[in-house]
Amino acid sequence: EYMNVVKKYLYHEAEFGPSRSRAVEELGDMLWGLAQAADAWGMTLDEVAAANLAKLAKRYPDGKPSDE
Repeated sequence: EYMNVVKKYLYHEAEFGPSRSRAVEELGDMLWGLAQAADAWGMTLDEVAAANLAKLAKRYPDGKPSDE
């Protein structure tokens, strides 16, 4: 559902305000699902975020992907 919000905003020129509000709702649903998955694995969201930041720092030591 989140991707439908993005599609409507980017490609169908929907107004930003309503699109933003809907995006907040859908991202909240995604966050809840992610929190449930992390909990099922015995992880915290802080642990997941820290692991992701470490992975990205190793992958992109200068802080951003190249334009290749």
